[in-house]
Amino acid sequence: MKGRGRPGGDMRREAWRTLSFTIKEPASLDKVPLHIFPGSIRIRRVSAVAVGTTPSAPITLKHGPVFDGAGEAEVASITADSTTPEHSYVDTASSEDSILWAVFGSLTGTVDYVAVTIAYEFY
Repeated sequence: MKGRGRPGGDMRREAWRTLSFTIKEPASLDKVPLHIFPGSIRIRRVSAVAVGTTPSAPITLKHGPVFDGAGEAEVASITADSTTPEHSYVDTASSEDSILWAVFGSLTGTVDYVAVTIAYEFY
């Protein structure tokens, strides 16, 4: 189905919402709570970029009913660097009142900032 006003647009993407965040000077193994979703969502895309001196920041996004606890599930794993935004297309569902958080892996280089955008939709 084609979107209105955008040649070749996809109407399904028009329903996607985005959540963007920037984390200053993350450390390896940091666990950062990002958002609590009041309803059931489906995460569709994750994009990330890092700023610094040859930065590389592996990030695993997780969700669950309790922060860093029982029932958690992985949403996506992505590595942010400074060369180009990394994109991961996912199709992960979460239940109502789910908490979303980021877990950083072993960082390399100097990572000053990491910016992440998540596209999702309520269902």
